[in-house]
Amino acid sequence: MHTRKATAFDAAEVKELIDSYVQSGLLLARTEEFIVSNAHHFIVAVDDNRRIVGCVHLDEYAPSLAELRSLAVAPNTQGKGVGRTLVDGTERFARSRGYATLFAVSNDDAFFRR
Repeated sequence: MHTRKATAFDAAEVKELIDSYVQSGLLLARTEEFIVSNAHHFIVAVDDNRRIVGCVHLDEYAPSLAELRSLAVAPNTQGKGVGRTLVDGTERFARSRGYATLFAVSNDDAFFRR
């Protein structure tokens, strides 16, 4: 598994991942158009079969401040380090973009465990 920047071609798969958490209230809905227009700020986790198994959106608040949003992991890959890999990859991407501070807001206690 590895992470990479998302492309517009990933939008449908990313939306499907996010949508799987919307009904439970864990994530806010995102339109495919939003994902396409912000693809350069999405990071995806891709398995060995080139399937997207996770995603996260890096939302810039200021030149040095960004929020980790829309973190989603495919249910069949939970507990296998996908979330940690996404957060680590996003931290590296954020540092390369000059963000000094990253933050996340979550109403799911599991997000902050480990």
